[in-house]
Amino acid sequence: KIELRHNAVRDSVNIAENTKYCIFQPRTSMSDSKQDGIESAANSNSGKQLVSSGGTCDEYGFVVPDEYVQAYRQHSAKIAPRRQEVKDQWNVLVKELKEQGLRLDGSVTSRAEAIEKFGEKTRSCRKLCRGPVIQGIPPDLRPFVWPLMCGVEKARAAKGEHVYPALLQRCEGKDRNHELELDLDRTFPGHPLLDRESAHGDMGIASLHRVLNSYALHNPEVGYCQAMNFIAGILLITDLNEEDAFWIVSHISDSILPNHFAPPMLGSQVDNKVFKRLMAKHLPRLAQHLASLGIDTAMFSGQWFLCLFCNRMPCETVCRIWDVIFCKGPPAMFQVGLAVFKLCEDRLLQAEDMGDVMETMKAYEASLFDADALLECAVLEFAAIGDVTRMREEQLPIARKEWLEYRRKLATYQVQESVRKGRDKGKEVLLSVYSGVGSAISTIAAASADVLDAADAAASPPR
Repeated sequence: KIELRHNAVRDSVNIAENTKYCIFQPRTSMSDSKQDGIESAANSNSGKQLVSSGGTCDEYGFVVPDEYVQAYRQHSAKIAPRRQEVKDQWNVLVKELKEQGLRLDGSVTSRAEAIEKFGEKTRSCRKLCRGPVIQGIPPDLRPFVWPLMCGVEKARAAKGEHVYPALLQRCEGKDRNHELELDLDRTFPGHPLLDRESAHGDMGIASLHRVLNSYALHNPEVGYCQAMNFIAGILLITDLNEEDAFWIVSHISDSILPNHFAPPMLGSQVDNKVFKRLMAKHLPRLAQHLASLGIDTAMFSGQWFLCLFCNRMPCETVCRIWDVIFCKGPPAMFQVGLAVFKLCEDRLLQAEDMGDVMETMKAYEASLFDADALLECAVLEFAAIGDVTRMREEQLPIARKEWLEYRRKLATYQVQESVRKGRDKGKEVLLSVYSGVGSAISTIAAASADVLDAADAAASPPR
C-alpha cells in the first residue's frame, strides 16, 4: 500500500480510462518546507506517481464516494481542456497584481500609510478579479490570491507583525487550549493531512491546533467554536501557510460571518432569517412547498453558512465558492445558497415529505462537482438580491429579542423545575419520616405484646 503523502493532497489529477484509482502528479509549486516532508515518499517510489489505495480521490486528497465516482470522472474529463486556458488567464492577472503590489509597497513610509496601501491592494485585487473569479482560481494560485482578497497584509500591518509569533508562544505554554483538541480528530477524518495514522497527519493536526488556538487567544470574546476547525482545515489543505490561515479565519469571523461564532451566535440566526426572506422573494413556489412539509430552510442554510459550505460539498466546489465569497463578500454566500435550491428545485417540488427533501439535498450536495453551473446560476439568476448588510441590520433586533425571550422562558422553566424538585424532595423526606415513625410504632407494639404475653404467663396458676 502506498499512502497518500502531503504532496498528493495538492496534486493535479489525471483520470485514466478503465483505471480504478486517481493518479496524482506532484505540482512543481510546492513550498520547500512541505517538499522536505515528503522526500521519503518520493524516494521510496523512485519517481513513480503516487496512487491512493483507499479508493478514488479528488485532487485535494478526499475520497470520492463510490456512487459518485463516475460523475466525478465525467466532470473531470469535461473541464480538463479548459483548465490550462483558465490558468494562463490567471497567471497574467497574478503578474499584474504583483506588479501593482511592488509599486504600492515601494512608497510606504509609515504604519498608517502601510495600512492604507495594503487596503488599496486588496480593493484593487477584488476589482480586478471580480469577473475572472467566476471561472475559479487555479489551486496553486490560491495561496497567493486568497490572502490578498481577504486583506491579510492590511490586518498584519494594523495589528503588528509580532502578533502571530507571540500567539504561538502562548499556545505552547499555559494558554494551550485542550478543549479544542477534542475536535481535531473530527476534522475531515481519514484525510491524509489530518489523519494521525498517515505519514504527516501529526504535523497537519499540530498545524490546525496552532491556527485555532492562536485565534482563540487573539479574540477571546469569540474563542473557539465548532465549525472553525473545518474552515481552518480547508485553508491548510489548500496549501496556505499557518499565519495566512490564521488571518483569514479572523477575516471570516469578523467580516463574512459576524457574530456567528461568539455566544449566543446571533449572526447565524440573523443570516437564517435573511435567507428565508430571500427564498420567499426569489423562489416563492419552492419556499411555500417546503413550508407545507414543515421544513425550515434554516435546516440547510445554518450548516452551509456556519462552515461556508465546506462540510457538505466536494472540496473543489467549496474552493470555487470561497473564491467568489472572498472576492465579493457575504452577498455571494446567499447567492450560492439560493442557487443550490434553484438547481434542484424541480426535484424538491416532487418531494412528498421531509425524508424525500433531506435525501434529495444530501445526494445533490455530495455530487455537486459542476461548480461552473452553480456559480453561473448564483451570479446571473440572483444578481439583484438586495443590500445584505441592510437586511442583516433589520433582522438583528428581531433575533436579539427572540434570544432574550428564549432566555426568559428558560430561566422561568429552571425556577419551576427547581421548585418542583424541591417539592419532590420534600415529599420524599416526609415519606421517609412517616415510614420511620411507622416502623418505630410497629417495633414498640411488638415489644409491648411480648411484655404482656410474659405477664400473662406469670399470672396464670400452676396446673
